[in-house]
Amino acid sequence: MQVAAEHQLPVSPERVIQWLTDPDQAQPAVGLSPKAETQVRLMDDGGVTITVRSFLPVEEMPSAVRAVAGGSVELRQAIAWQPAGPDGSRVASLAGEIAGAPVQLEGTLLLAATKDGSQLSIDAQINANVPLFGGAIEQAGARMVTQLLQDQVAALELHLAQ
Repeated sequence: MQVAAEHQLPVSPERVIQWLTDPDQAQPAVGLSPKAETQVRLMDDGGVTITVRSFLPVEEMPSAVRAVAGGSVELRQAIAWQPAGPDGSRVASLAGEIAGAPVQLEGTLLLAATKDGSQLSIDAQINANVPLFGGAIEQAGARMVTQLLQDQVAALELHLAQ
């Protein structure tokens, strides 16, 4: 299932990346759970890799997932931002999975400079190779990814308002 969304931000791509890689901001920005483990790695070439391991309550999952999961579902994701372009824009590869389940997310994030700040876009594909329930899991995953991106943008906007 395809996931696509975009958000306008009132700050430069450089400020967005600074916020995403700040250890004090990274955890709230994840938007997943208080049990999330976030690691930020700054590369010598200016790239940035952010990895997150979090645990989501099964109540937020479709019934097909709740039937096979315990009390929570482990979600792993990695975002590898390339070095900034001349205008500060960046592209990232995005990969995610639900531990122990045949559910994967792969895609691209684009943080583009605009005249009023920046635009954050996602273009990704969710695949759930689960007989009978794959479609429902993919739909729930698409809603979750879209909501997580919205939560991250809202957290950044709240940070900027302070």
